[in-house]
Amino acid sequence: MSGPPFVNDLHARLTAQRQPDSPAYLPVYEQGRTVRFTAEQNGLDRGGSTWGPTRLVYLQHASDPIVFFSPSMAFSSPEWLKDGERGPDVSARMGWFPLVTMWQVLLDLPGAGSIPMGYGHLYSATSNLESWVAVTNPPGWTPDRTAALASVLEKRPYKDT
Repeated sequence: MSGPPFVNDLHARLTAQRQPDSPAYLPVYEQGRTVRFTAEQNGLDRGGSTWGPTRLVYLQHASDPIVFFSPSMAFSSPEWLKDGERGPDVSARMGWFPLVTMWQVLLDLPGAGSIPMGYGHLYSATSNLESWVAVTNPPGWTPDRTAALASVLEKRPYKDT
């Protein structure tokens, strides 16, 4: 799923039950046997486990307010803002302030798709392709074929519909 919305209960539960050594913005759950999280840079090999027969990928940017908004931010700091948990595309200057941070992220929601590709809620064709290849595991598919198809897809103009 690309940019799972913050109301996705399964996503919230998997993130909360992540391995302790994995960050909130890019969790590892049960060594990645069934569920994997990735971002713009392919992180689908994280976790160290072989895929099982059922596969689910969450493609998410640390800067995507649609993924990381929560009303609970009004009175408690979110995990993804804590030391060691912050993603590379979240400003080091962003801090948590009661009520203020929740409103800041809430007001970012409408503009989440109006920023450069690869940030916020704009997921590149390449990162979507890599996720689909990981989930479907097409027979005979190679990294070279992924790269070739990604090259074609990235040349297509992005149209905001």
